[in-house]
Amino acid sequence: MVVALEGCQVKRIELSNPFEVDTVVISKRSDDQIDKIFLDILGCHLLISMKSSESFYLGRNNKKPRLLQKLKNHKIEAVAWNKFSMNEITTGLILIGTSKGLVCETEIDSEEKFLSMGSEKNVKVIFNVNENRDIEEPLTGMHMEKMNDIENRYVVILTTPSRMYQFVGNASIEVASFQNVLSVFNPDPILV
Repeated sequence: MVVALEGCQVKRIELSNPFEVDTVVISKRSDDQIDKIFLDILGCHLLISMKSSESFYLGRNNKKPRLLQKLKNHKIEAVAWNKFSMNEITTGLILIGTSKGLVCETEIDSEEKFLSMGSEKNVKVIFNVNENRDIEEPLTGMHMEKMNDIENRYVVILTTPSRMYQFVGNASIEVASFQNVLSVFNPDPILV
């Protein structure tokens, strides 16, 4: 279990040992604060979205959070965890929804590597809910489920304050990607 606190801190509580509480400082910036937190269903991966639009990652065994450099200037508003490909080390391929209505695809690794440029692999924008619209809305919710009847077929649901989107399609096998699922609307992804 994770609880966000004032002062840019989170408390982590392992439910199998609830008397052992771990407090982690996310940011030392006094002018910033935690806006949202997103914990995967295994309790292994935590994404922290700050008011400043910075984003951090904290793995279950990590002592310090890591700034997600490749998501700079993208404020995280929603996350669709891929429970079918995650484990304790990696998130597997996940979808991240931003305040600008973008759907980004990435994978985050919890292992700390010396001189690494961030724990996230490529971040690719695969859909924009605001394309060809007069107003700009943030994503407010996201969810993905794998369909039982067909291998690699997924349902992805996105919500904004005024709309709900449902996508059904096959995720790419050759290159791990949900671009095929959402490509009906946006065939040309943008690299961040």
